[in-house]
Amino acid sequence: MISVAMATYNGEKYLPVQLDSILNQTIQDFEIVICDDCSRDNTRKILEDYAKLDSRIKVYLNETNLGFKKNFEKAISLCSGDYVALSDQDDIWLPEKLEKSLMCIESTGVDLVCTNALLVDGEGKSLGSTMMKDVLAFDYVSENPDSQLMYLCQKTIVQGSTVLAKKAFVQSCLPIPDSFKFHDKWLGLKAACTKGIRYVTDETLLYRQHGSNQTTNDTRNIFTDLKITKTTARDLENEAQVESDLKYVLDNFELNETQKKIVSDSYEYLTVHLKKKDWKYFSYFAKNYDNLTFQKSAVKKAIVLTKKFLGMFIRIKKKIHG
Repeated sequence: MISVAMATYNGEKYLPVQLDSILNQTIQDFEIVICDDCSRDNTRKILEDYAKLDSRIKVYLNETNLGFKKNFEKAISLCSGDYVALSDQDDIWLPEKLEKSLMCIESTGVDLVCTNALLVDGEGKSLGSTMMKDVLAFDYVSENPDSQLMYLCQKTIVQGSTVLAKKAFVQSCLPIPDSFKFHDKWLGLKAACTKGIRYVTDETLLYRQHGSNQTTNDTRNIFTDLKITKTTARDLENEAQVESDLKYVLDNFELNETQKKIVSDSYEYLTVHLKKKDWKYFSYFAKNYDNLTFQKSAVKKAIVLTKKFLGMFIRIKKKIHG
């Protein structure tokens, strides 16, 4: 049996469509384990209504908000199947997603497989791009675990919503360290250090991109004036997070000599690379925060984002320079 682990939070808009797509799989021997993280919209009622209609749906309501990563960890820990598939609350699974993933993991003997996905907008319309090529930015990854580890030391090549893994492997990865921001990056590194990862190149789900995640023109103009963009800030934070992740791997994983060299070389390169970053944006942002002027239509949003990015910059600088 396959356990589908889902973490929900204020997901009423897309949740019914996702649940219907999971229930419509060509493989029907599964359970859906859902942990709701104190949703304030109609999510809990939707889950309870679906659970009444299908006994395979098991709903757990958190008493306190755990956050995205820990909520997924809880859902995984409650799974009873031989395999665990991770599910977001807002995607759309194609009917053969579980079947194709299961065939791959059984035929290769690895602990974790990923599939490709088609990117769609909030209305479910194709954006003409795919997860592997346009988000994770690769067409092919070697089946050699050491090569996969090398990839993972540079960027994420595992997207959680496409994952199917053996239950024993996933549970051996728990708990997820607090220092890791993303559960899928953690699972990918653990898999690459053991039996490796396999990829199903077929698109098995529609990966929804929300319009609400787009930066508004007013806000973008603010950061242009400061000669810094949201992308630049996010890149800095991601690089600092990767550095932290690799440090944890070096200190806590049982690595062979080849793996140790791969991770340590990547860690040393990244440390030097980050220390060479130009930090003039940090000082400019901090010194001029009180004197910044914004368009009236963007005042409230600008202030919120300014505080957010100022805090982000300070955290990254502390992480790198101690």
